[in-house]
Amino acid sequence: MLNQSRVWIAAMVLVLMAGCSAGGSSSPKEESTGKAAVSNEPVTLKLFMRIAYPEDSIKKYIIEPVQKKYPNITIEIINNAKGSSIEDLIAADNVPDLIFLSTPYVTDMRKLEVVEDLNALAKKNNFALDSFNKEALDAIRKAGGSGDKLYALPFSANYAVTYYNKDIFDKFGIPYPKDGMTWDEYLDLSRKLTRVVDGVQYSGVNPYALKGGAPMSLDYIDPSTKQVAVTSDGWVKAFRMMLDFYSIPGNQFMKNYRDLFMKERTLATYVTYDNTQNLEQLEREGKPMNWDMATFPVMKDKPDVGHGIDSHNIAISSTSKHKEAAFQVLMQLTSKETQTELSKNGKLPAIQDPELQKVFGEKVNILKGKNTSAIFKLKAAPMRQINENDTFVSKEIDKAFDALTTGNTDINTLLRTAKEAAEQSIKKNSAN
Repeated sequence: MLNQSRVWIAAMVLVLMAGCSAGGSSSPKEESTGKAAVSNEPVTLKLFMRIAYPEDSIKKYIIEPVQKKYPNITIEIINNAKGSSIEDLIAADNVPDLIFLSTPYVTDMRKLEVVEDLNALAKKNNFALDSFNKEALDAIRKAGGSGDKLYALPFSANYAVTYYNKDIFDKFGIPYPKDGMTWDEYLDLSRKLTRVVDGVQYSGVNPYALKGGAPMSLDYIDPSTKQVAVTSDGWVKAFRMMLDFYSIPGNQFMKNYRDLFMKERTLATYVTYDNTQNLEQLEREGKPMNWDMATFPVMKDKPDVGHGIDSHNIAISSTSKHKEAAFQVLMQLTSKETQTELSKNGKLPAIQDPELQKVFGEKVNILKGKNTSAIFKLKAAPMRQINENDTFVSKEIDKAFDALTTGNTDINTLLRTAKEAAEQSIKKNSAN
């Protein structure tokens, strides 16, 4: 009898093991992803758009990829507007599950204590972070304050290049810009291109991209001393470089660089972020432009570094009741499948993969035959150390820049004045 009992028990164990193998260890309501179990129950995740993103892009690159992978997950969009700011949502106890934001806003959300550190979720899901753009990931960690907190994942990024009007270069018999050119080389080029022809004032190069110090990773506030840093050698250099360009007769600062480049077509080069949509609009209007692109201007001592990193990121709310589902959404949006679709449509993906670079712009007619390799040849400059008082400093930098472009060329005095004014604003704010 004892032996028969042992046989019966062994048989039951085998049956139970077979059942576990067929159904898995999770409940029938869950699906195994090979990482963490995901519920198949219908769930609505609210996505708050802290920054603007085209409606068609939200549908194509966020909503549709999620619906395809997880039919049970519905994404509800909440736009940042009057009555629906993040502060309004917190007050109404309606904090979203996901937040779409640029890197500086990570600091704001951290201060409001509404974002989740994603390190634990990444570890739980065996989610590797080494495929992401390093500068974008580092910038998010900087915005997270001390330690190694990761309050968001990069989704896509802006890229900055030098666009140029080939017709102007042809008209003046000047060779087109080449990849790897320095700011000094563009200064020389601007002197050659800035001229009056047939009563029309042409200008060469706009140095506006230097204004915020991003290409040089200039801190607004020194992370070590916590003092306003706008009188540093780096800031003096940035302002002096801008002054060199604006001192060229006919190349003065203008507020409508985009119009000068695309409508008036008197600006030879336009150093800026992704301008593809605007150039596509010209095509639709029957006003095509003869243009191409080269790498963003570089500093002599950093020939492989371009503009400052500027990524679009997605965070998970610390109060969300669906953090696991939200993280699965993040994994899908940063998957090679979704990121490839972004790249094919001319949007810079958040992950670094040679295959994604090869297919960049495949579905964008206006990019065919263009030097899109210029987008990938340079590393993005690391983001400055973000400080909660940066806004006060930024306002004074703007004032110093306005003064510079309207005739006050005493750079040292301008920056010293900006520093003192920023310090007063910070002191006043602290007292309140």
